[in-house]
Amino acid sequence: IASDAQNLGFPLLHFTLLWRKIQHCKHPSMRPICRHIIGTNAYFSTFRRLRVDYSIKTTVTSVFCQVVIVCLNLQLPINWNAMTCEQEGAKTPHRKEPRPMFSRRIIWSVIFLSVVAATAMVAVRVLGFGEWRALMTLIASAGFVSVAVLGGALGSRYGVLVLAALICCLLGDMLGPLDFLWGAYAFLVAHLFLIPAFLTLDISWRAVSVAILPLGAVSVLQLTYLLPHVPAEEQITIIAYTVAISVMVLTAVGAWKESIIVPAAAILFYISDHFVGRWKYIGGDWNGLVCYPLYYTACLQFAYSVYV
Repeated sequence: IASDAQNLGFPLLHFTLLWRKIQHCKHPSMRPICRHIIGTNAYFSTFRRLRVDYSIKTTVTSVFCQVVIVCLNLQLPINWNAMTCEQEGAKTPHRKEPRPMFSRRIIWSVIFLSVVAATAMVAVRVLGFGEWRALMTLIASAGFVSVAVLGGALGSRYGVLVLAALICCLLGDMLGPLDFLWGAYAFLVAHLFLIPAFLTLDISWRAVSVAILPLGAVSVLQLTYLLPHVPAEEQITIIAYTVAISVMVLTAVGAWKESIIVPAAAILFYISDHFVGRWKYIGGDWNGLVCYPLYYTACLQFAYSVYV
């Protein structure tokens, strides 16, 4: 039945299978994952208001459900008691207690799948197979969301906020080609989730104070360079977005003592958006070849930071 659901792509059938899995799920840590996704229907109303093609809505729904069905299927052969994120008694600021976790091998397999899909998405753009772009984008973006879920994102405040940001990134990836501003709004909300996520870590305000002047200067130069090419009605959005991503990078830099992955991912995200702005408002298809590898690397690093 599950393979038929994947072939047909019917969200209702996926929800039915997902609910049956929940009822037979013996491990309590998986139930919040399922109910959290089932209860998140906000993206339905978003698609409805934007009048997005129904096939995109069903595809997004199917992918979310398939990810959770895979998670539930994978729990059976795993020794949950043996797989914890740290040694017994070890603690980190965003993970106070050890909890059951998928094996590192599974997480890296999903990372590899996401990287392959992102590479294929760039390749089909270059080769002119535009009809495959949306599918490859969806697989690649669902990959970093899956990494966060498999890494135990729902087990900590930091993880929940990062997962919410990554879901917004996925929506931005799907909405951006249809309407650039709606995609920008989705990524703006993602940064507003990442900022409090990093504030839950041990922030080095000295590092923030050191980074604020150079980062502010770079952001001002970037706006000075880009705004003359931006239509007047879109300039406020671009300025607000630049402020949000700059604050996100500052908080990420402040968390460098917790994990070097976090500031590295934030800086890559910042650089990738520079090329996105050039691509949109100035031109040059080569910008897409640069921004996508940087962007997916950043999102996968954010997702993996939940696990480490």
